[in-house]
Amino acid sequence: MSALVQYEPLIDGTTEKFLDQTEVFFSSKNAICDFTKWLQFYAADVIGEITYSKRLGFIDRGEDVDGIISYLGKLFSYVAPVSLSLPYVHHGCNRSLFLARSARYQSSIPTCSKTPSFAF
Repeated sequence: MSALVQYEPLIDGTTEKFLDQTEVFFSSKNAICDFTKWLQFYAADVIGEITYSKRLGFIDRGEDVDGIISYLGKLFSYVAPVSLSLPYVHHGCNRSLFLARSARYQSSIPTCSKTPSFAF
């Protein structure tokens, strides 16, 4: 528990920025907030702050930076059912002759074609 306390200032800074940005984007304009999306932005920026000592820009920009959140959603939609209920299906899935012949299934397997800009 004491190791986690050292991260508190980093999380506090991200929390303040989160509250400021939701004020700018939603409260001051009386607009509707997609809170699920913004909590994902918050989580990603907290992880970035702890890992890289800087926010990744989700909260600052108010958008999905480099499509990371979208990619993770697609990835988890594939990984969850396959790994939990049909792990034998996943083994060699990308090289499966059945999947290679079927465009419908091939397009459902998410791939990441670029390295996010914050990784550099």
